[in-house]
Amino acid sequence: MLTALATLRPNDQKALRLIEWEQLDYAAAAQVAGCSTTAFKVRLHRARRRLVRALDVLEAAPDAIPATSSPVIRTEQ
Repeated sequence: MLTALATLRPNDQKALRLIEWEQLDYAAAAQVAGCSTTAFKVRLHRARRRLVRALDVLEAAPDAIPATSSPVIRTEQ
């Protein structure tokens, strides 16, 4: 999931994170994103579609997504 998310544009990532990770409602997320609630809902819908496509590509051909798109995972030492 993180690899697919990393391939999305920053605005798509932000929309998904505001709703899914931060658990904001549409109005609050729209305010953070600097747009109307309606515009944010459209942005989120498109971001979700792009994420599904990225997941499909990753599932079908794991090597299709460049290594530079992979998220950096830090571990404590």
